[in-house]
Amino acid sequence: MNSVTLALSEDVIKTAFKAFVATFKFKNADMTGGSARVGYDFAGHLLGGSLELVDPDAHMPWHQDGFINLKRLQVVWDRFMFTLELDLPRTCTPSFCLIPDLIHGGCLVWAEQKCLFGGHPDLHGSIDLSPNGLIHSAFSAGFGPMTVRGHAKDNPNQPEWHIVPNFVYIDPQLIDVADTVKGLLDALIKNIIDNAYPKDFPKWARDLIDAILGGIANVVYWMLRIGPDLRVWLETQLRTSLNIAGVIGQSLQGYFRDDLVLFRLDDPHTIMPDVAADHNQPALPCVRLPIAGISGTVVNRELVVNIQL
Repeated sequence: MNSVTLALSEDVIKTAFKAFVATFKFKNADMTGGSARVGYDFAGHLLGGSLELVDPDAHMPWHQDGFINLKRLQVVWDRFMFTLELDLPRTCTPSFCLIPDLIHGGCLVWAEQKCLFGGHPDLHGSIDLSPNGLIHSAFSAGFGPMTVRGHAKDNPNQPEWHIVPNFVYIDPQLIDVADTVKGLLDALIKNIIDNAYPKDFPKWARDLIDAILGGIANVVYWMLRIGPDLRVWLETQLRTSLNIAGVIGQSLQGYFRDDLVLFRLDDPHTIMPDVAADHNQPALPCVRLPIAGISGTVVNRELVVNIQL
């Protein structure tokens, strides 16, 4: 089988990734399940980072074709709303005589039963974590050259061979929460607790329900499994419960697969366009060469593309 070999320099690949960093944006919103929930609604973009091409290593089978190493790409949060929601059990006070009639017997003022909670959600609140310095986020990643079958951007009926970046590894350093967030989170929880009862809810009923539940503050902290350090608790929620790194990683993978093409070749490939007839020569048809396949390998810090004819 005949073949043709081309080479793309590291500078060409860097240019492609700079364009990717300048245009890539991501957003998502989600919430955990259960009676105590944490959620997010964020949008962001990328900044900086450095790139190098790494040659194949026979002792590491996961990059036998070499890979593209992307280091310390910063995540900039344009919006990051963090939300808490809690569903409390419906709780009712008993009905009882508030002021008895000591002279004639009976009751002068009867306290009717008061019920609260049992909704969805009963308690909720949000804080904005996007201001600069509250959350520091970055990641490094490696991508191997992968061949896929695609089509031309401007013509979905024109088949093409593509070489796209394929994740080899991702190393997220996505969540590092500043100490100042503790104050914001503490204020959020305090506000949720302070607004647990309607303003027109009688104080005696509030005190009684608080006693039945063992204290609203204790219930909130117990349901959310909040430990002594609010900053550590928030980092755990963002890293584990909400898996922010995984969400951004999936967005990157989708973008790389669908939008970031390092090399493309139409199939069949036009090697000579059709020529219209004139008084010197007859019309000549377009000559197109079928492409059996392509492959990419990193060699000497270049992306070498082998084209099989």
